[in-house]
Amino acid sequence: MYDGRRGALIGKETKRILERGDHVRARIITISTSMSNKIMRIGVTMRQPFLGKLEWIKEDLERIYGKPKKKK
Repeated sequence: MYDGRRGALIGKETKRILERGDHVRARIITISTSMSNKIMRIGVTMRQPFLGKLEWIKEDLERIYGKPKKKK
């Protein structure tokens, strides 16, 4: 879902928020070009494991492997 007031995308099921300027890791799934309009579109996904906002990836890794131990 898109929140125009905030300029943010909000996950329908996860309720995670993605805002302009967030760093993400995504997979390119399609590239299409239009020669008449000179427009290029790039389709991406972040639904697979270890894709999405970098904070989300860190949370997923901690959930799987536990939090890293601090060095003394």
